[in-house]
Amino acid sequence: MEARMPILQDQAFAESLSFDTAYRYSDYGTGVQTDTYKFGLEWAPVSDLRLRGSYQRAVRAANIVELFTAQGFNLFDAAGDPCGAAARDPQASVEECIATGVPAGQVGSSALDSPAGQYNFLQGGNVNLQPEESDTWSYGVVFQPRWVPGLAITVDYFDISIADTITTFGPPNTWTACYANNDPAACARINRNPNGQLWVGNGFVQDLNINIGSLSTQGYDLNVGYTGIEVGRFGSLAFNLTGTYLLNLITQPAPGVDLHPDPEITRDWYDCTGFYSSVCLTPSPQWRHRFRTSWQTPWDVDLSFTWRHYSEVTGITGPNNPMPENQLDKYLSAEDYFDVAANWAITEKAGLTLGINNVLDDNPTISGAVGTTGNGNTYPQTYDALGRYVFLRATVDF
Repeated sequence: MEARMPILQDQAFAESLSFDTAYRYSDYGTGVQTDTYKFGLEWAPVSDLRLRGSYQRAVRAANIVELFTAQGFNLFDAAGDPCGAAARDPQASVEECIATGVPAGQVGSSALDSPAGQYNFLQGGNVNLQPEESDTWSYGVVFQPRWVPGLAITVDYFDISIADTITTFGPPNTWTACYANNDPAACARINRNPNGQLWVGNGFVQDLNINIGSLSTQGYDLNVGYTGIEVGRFGSLAFNLTGTYLLNLITQPAPGVDLHPDPEITRDWYDCTGFYSSVCLTPSPQWRHRFRTSWQTPWDVDLSFTWRHYSEVTGITGPNNPMPENQLDKYLSAEDYFDVAANWAITEKAGLTLGINNVLDDNPTISGAVGTTGNGNTYPQTYDALGRYVFLRATVDF
């Protein structure tokens, strides 16, 4: 259901005032039902200015892979069992170790430590997953001054949070949650063999897909458009700037699990704004924009010039842990790309476009910390990894 309801129009201090709403009920056939909805209000006190705000509840149900991937054993690395000898966790008391299946005589024993530094965990799907839920608040202003025809300026603030994200907790986090935070759910996922071991036989840490953690982000979206600028017999110009300023991009993978390297600071979340790494995945520049200039000529040919910008990002080696200053790839410098294109309207239904992206053949800064998150020591999801790109495209409408 969707509805838009006008409240006021052509009144003093209310050129228009309207309310919109929407609702959807979903049944996924697996015992999961969801409700999603939105509410929005838009007010134009005068024709030049509009104010708007909205709230939305959205969901993402688990997909087939997350639900039904076959479960099986895999290995994870660790310096030692927290109840063993090699990396004894001082927060793992004798009583806690016994409660998770370690025989009383084996607490603190090297028999619990894997000689290879590898331990078993059970991975795979989970049919009991619940949908992720998100709440989005947005507030914005649209300015279209009558005395400057063709100019439109839009600024929107967004606040998005996602709860119960579908992910894995991680075996080391399970150990920490159990022995340091006395989390009974985490302790229940530790399954030791009769000798208390997790690296041989049927000993393992369960790490199936589960609903845990959260994501949130806040920032501003900017859009400035100026069209219809006449240049006499040479046609007209148009300009458009679209940009995003990121205030924060916060991940909380496991509530209650301390992720800060400084023992004096307790923090179970990390902010990826302005950072990159295998932890933050692709780079998250604090500012990015696309500025486009278009020239509509009187000769059936339109020309455009685009400037793409990504601000500098800093590498981190782990949550809340920036790279050392002397590391060569600590910073990925700001990137600027320039594109040009020409479109020829051959007929009303046929056109030809010739373009060059990244005209200056700018290559992105490379990093040894990319790992499997990117490709070729950079992030092609964000940057132009292949340099200059020339294309020719024909379009025919029927």
